[in-house]
Amino acid sequence: MSGMAHDFVKNARVIIPERSPTNSMGYRYPIAEEYFGEDAKNQLDMLVKEGLMVREFYQRELGCPKCGSINLIVRFLCPKCGDTNIVKGEIIEHWTCGYVGAEDEFKEDKCPKCGKKLEKIDVDYGKLGPMYKCLSCGEVFHTPDDKLNCANCDYTFSKDEAEEVVLYAYRITPKLEEDLEATLYRKNYLIEKLSEMGFIVEPEENLYGRSELKHEFYIVASQGKGIFKVRIVIDLLSALHEVPADDVFLFYAKALDLGAYRIILVGIPKFSEEAKKLMNHHGIAYVETQTLQNSAEVTIRKLEEMTKATHVFREKQEM
Repeated sequence: MSGMAHDFVKNARVIIPERSPTNSMGYRYPIAEEYFGEDAKNQLDMLVKEGLMVREFYQRELGCPKCGSINLIVRFLCPKCGDTNIVKGEIIEHWTCGYVGAEDEFKEDKCPKCGKKLEKIDVDYGKLGPMYKCLSCGEVFHTPDDKLNCANCDYTFSKDEAEEVVLYAYRITPKLEEDLEATLYRKNYLIEKLSEMGFIVEPEENLYGRSELKHEFYIVASQGKGIFKVRIVIDLLSALHEVPADDVFLFYAKALDLGAYRIILVGIPKFSEEAKKLMNHHGIAYVETQTLQNSAEVTIRKLEEMTKATHVFREKQEM
């Protein structure tokens, strides 16, 4: 799991879709988009595959058979000519000349066809009740045809042709819930040990890089002053099988922007060979552990090794 995905599952318990007329598919996951951008749906499905989230039925919709969008518009059509230029209203039949039209066509009670005045209902004219009239072909009818039009691709189709689209909600698994609680406990344990070693843990709200972008890390701590000040960035990266080099590179770029002097990465369960080559090349300290439970302990051991090496370096400089 990438650092971004880790931050996401820390802050989101249940993710539900929202209707969105501006989205091509007609719905989106706004909370997930804060972390993953436009690729949010695919990233949520990836977390399901990794066993970190479960997918639950949320809602069933009609979708476009061509593009799958649920941004659909209902259009009423004339059953004779298929035009949408239809009006609904009280329909009058003028028995004298046989003209049939909407009530508002009979201006000043005069027939728009023959020009004669309507005299008395049920004598020279009758009201057929609320009906529709097509202004293109003149057809009068009780019920218009209805079709769906896709606002995304402009395809028009009948309800029978519509595709069934199931919208899902995403929920973190109980196991992940436990892991997050364990992460919080181990983070507090790690902060306590860092304090005992003379490190000062920096507040998350102050983690702005040289680019003026705000970054999120597992822990950032510093020790010493002036040219001997050591600023350490610690983070956890996890994956189903092995943490890829791309995740390490993205983390490294953020750490450099923050001005990190030392970096410790914990890989759960392990790093790929390409990731290890990248970390060795850039001097990134790393440890691997099969489970989250051991992450704090192995991090402390690595930190002690680094601190010891730093003390030896200082002693040589002072000689």
